[in-house]
Amino acid sequence: MYSTIIDSMCKGKFVNDAFDLYFEMFAKRISPDVFTYNALIYGFCIVGQLKDAIGLFDKMILENMNPNVCTLNILVDGFCKKGKVKEAKNVISVMMKKSIKPNDFTFNSLMDGYCLVSDVCKANDIFNSMVQM
Repeated sequence: MYSTIIDSMCKGKFVNDAFDLYFEMFAKRISPDVFTYNALIYGFCIVGQLKDAIGLFDKMILENMNPNVCTLNILVDGFCKKGKVKEAKNVISVMMKKSIKPNDFTFNSLMDGYCLVSDVCKANDIFNSMVQM
């Protein structure tokens, strides 16, 4: 139930309130799962708090929780929407190291990021790579 409420709060941009619920979970000895983290990471990304999103991602890793393609796509998309394509590519490198295959959403976000920074040639290269895959 916590994850559902946290997800709704984050989608409504009430990320600080959602984060309070996250801490309440720990106080009640309820362990967050990957869906809880995905919701919070998404929330931090949509309000522009990318450092907090990365901090939660790092906490997931420290807790030996395996991020999924959705987790990493949220980060790629968050970075790309802020024009931070280099950071998005670093997340994709993490995907590869963890044997998580990038999907259409990953590449679409990256193409969007390149377009935002006016590098249409790189966006086109990614598109062509997708067609070959």
